[in-house]
Amino acid sequence: MNSDLGPFWSRQEGRRRARDDRVPGEPSGSRIAEERMSEVALDRNHTREGEGEGEGEESANLIVGYALMVVNGPKSIEEALNGTHRKEWTNAINSELQCLEGQDTWSVVSTSNDTNGNLLTISSRIVLQEKLGEDGQISPYKASVVAHGFRQRPGIDFVETYSPTISFPPIRMVQLKAAVQDNEIVQLDILTAFLESEIEELIYLQLPKEFGVLSERKIVLKDVYTGDKSGTRTANVVVQLKTSLYGLKQAGCNWYNMFESHLKDELVMKSSKHEAGFYTTECRATIIVWVDDMLLIGTKMEVRWMKSAISKRFKTKNLGNVEFFLSMLVEQDRDKKVIYLSEGAYLTSVLKRFQMENCKGCPTPMDPKCKLHNRLDQGEEADKTQYQEAVGCLTYTAITTRPDIAYASSIVVHFSSNLWIAHSTAVKRILRYLRHTQHLHLRLGRRTDWLIGEVRSLSGNAPFVA
Repeated sequence: MNSDLGPFWSRQEGRRRARDDRVPGEPSGSRIAEERMSEVALDRNHTREGEGEGEGEESANLIVGYALMVVNGPKSIEEALNGTHRKEWTNAINSELQCLEGQDTWSVVSTSNDTNGNLLTISSRIVLQEKLGEDGQISPYKASVVAHGFRQRPGIDFVETYSPTISFPPIRMVQLKAAVQDNEIVQLDILTAFLESEIEELIYLQLPKEFGVLSERKIVLKDVYTGDKSGTRTANVVVQLKTSLYGLKQAGCNWYNMFESHLKDELVMKSSKHEAGFYTTECRATIIVWVDDMLLIGTKMEVRWMKSAISKRFKTKNLGNVEFFLSMLVEQDRDKKVIYLSEGAYLTSVLKRFQMENCKGCPTPMDPKCKLHNRLDQGEEADKTQYQEAVGCLTYTAITTRPDIAYASSIVVHFSSNLWIAHSTAVKRILRYLRHTQHLHLRLGRRTDWLIGEVRSLSGNAPFVA
């Protein structure tokens, strides 16, 4: 196997060598191969037992993080405050606490009378993340207090949880229309999205152990982490939530309903019957909403009016003309009336994640001679978890800016639960193709050569406006 493919695929290489090392005349399921594969199985079982119930949550956060250009930061406050970026993480944590206090998110509850432990609480944690900018470099340091929503009780702590989001084809269609009509595309960010909506349920939250409370009932970092003498207490802090908080199952639903009501009542906008997060005015000005990120599309006067109406109610951050949205680099050429979409930074992070940033490129995403089928009993087993993560990244890339890999990614996704070594090889080929064509852009405009670069794709589709 080519060494350029990185150590990520070492398990599969080990299985191949185990097959090649068997004694001549022995069946394919030889004792040597079985022993080596059993070692891998024991390692997996040991990992599952050690990680506990938080494994699924961490894996889900990792997948979402790569989709939204977020890098997992330190695993604990101790690691963050003892590292080289102590000042940045301290400022991020203090900023988060000030934001929560400013939004009147909670009220401190006294637990001195709860001697029998009858107060049912939901635990929480502090999540430290590093966000990547359009150049792939770390931009802001982000700290968030996140509730353990998996500990909520259905029907008691939450009822409705469904929160829809807009799909990517309408986003591209609106950008294409804006390019042709030479409209403004301004990006707006809601700073305290989930904290804006109130909750009806009675929820008590136990804050992370790193927090203490001052005499004026203000939440701060404990003295042991800051080095000062603020008089914080060392006991666990319990608060009663007044508004939604990140991690609660109903937080997304509450925010979506509240923001949609504001757009309809205050801005007199109409929602689409077919797409969530798609709102228009009578003048056809458009707002695209993706949770707390949004695009305002229209003339300068329309965009200014929409931005002012939203900022009067919510704390917002004006990011100006859109440049980086949902891991996509957006370049608008006003003279040629076209928009270029690319994901160079995201693809770089994906290749690094699977140790293939230095692999040899490939001019096509699939081998025309390769016929994939379900794994046979005597076939070599592949790493299912890593395979599914890689396929998830490829699928996201295909539906955003790279329709040229849509067919290839749709083929490999069929074998996510029943795979063998040939399927992993097919996934590696797609990653090698992305490494080779990382410079390509998706072009939205009047011309029909929608994929700009040295090669052209014969698969996928894209809409055009003449």
